[in-house]
Amino acid sequence: MEVRFTSNNSIDSIGMANDDEILIQSSKEFTVHIYKYRWFILVLYSLTAFSNTLVWLSLFTVTDATSIFYGVKEEYLIWSSASSTVIQCFIAIPFSFLPSRLGLRTSMIIAAALNSVGACIMIAGAHRGGFAYFIAGQAIVAIAASILPQLAPEVSAVWFGKNEQAISTGIGVTVGNAGAAFGFLQPALFLKDVDPRTDIDKLSMKIKQLIYVQAGLCVILTVIVFIFFKQRPAKPPSVSQAVRPGPGSLNFQEFSRCCKEVLSNCQFHIIGNHFCFDEYGHFCSTRCFKPDYGVEISR
Repeated sequence: MEVRFTSNNSIDSIGMANDDEILIQSSKEFTVHIYKYRWFILVLYSLTAFSNTLVWLSLFTVTDATSIFYGVKEEYLIWSSASSTVIQCFIAIPFSFLPSRLGLRTSMIIAAALNSVGACIMIAGAHRGGFAYFIAGQAIVAIAASILPQLAPEVSAVWFGKNEQAISTGIGVTVGNAGAAFGFLQPALFLKDVDPRTDIDKLSMKIKQLIYVQAGLCVILTVIVFIFFKQRPAKPPSVSQAVRPGPGSLNFQEFSRCCKEVLSNCQFHIIGNHFCFDEYGHFCSTRCFKPDYGVEISR
């Protein structure tokens, strides 16, 4: 559908086309067009976020097997997982500056590349003495995890129309979080019928397979993102995107001012504290009422 407007909102003409296209006339003339390619962009983002969450959580969901494989206490793994979350908390806010400064494509490539580098470093830790490499890989994956969630609304704003932005953002976030669910399922399937206390050789083989499969997935997605992920469509999908300043328009002073406004917002602190208490309550209830959940999952 094509609709033509003037600055006083009078309709000049209405015609049909294969895709939705709107011509707006104000101080300057531009076309708002919604491309089918937007769904491919959303799939690339969603799968990259999915792989990031998968790599981050998978070996932490079977702490009994992982601790035996690396010869460390389970507490070290639990604190390593918590440390990854702490890393995200400290660097998520400054890294939110990237999309506005570097653009969507560059930010996406950086996040996908960091995800692949972290997963590949974990390959060096796919042996019993490689716990340090495992932690180093997890730290880099955590940095990528600080960038990817912030790109979901950016993908929607750059590629989707006004009426689709909420659902596209929801799809990206939901698929990314689905990596956590699969992160519980995949290790359980790989380590099924493996007793980590008596069959170390088979455990080592299965963990190596798990790490190699995840690293391969991350590398393939990074290559696809580098080739096919575009900065923006040829024509903006919405009026707000058409008048939005391009990458590089936001300087550090403006970014600092925006951060101060957010940090002084009462509603921001309410939702942030609600999230913290929710996560803390979930963790405490799991550890108190089901302390052996990791053992049961691995079986």
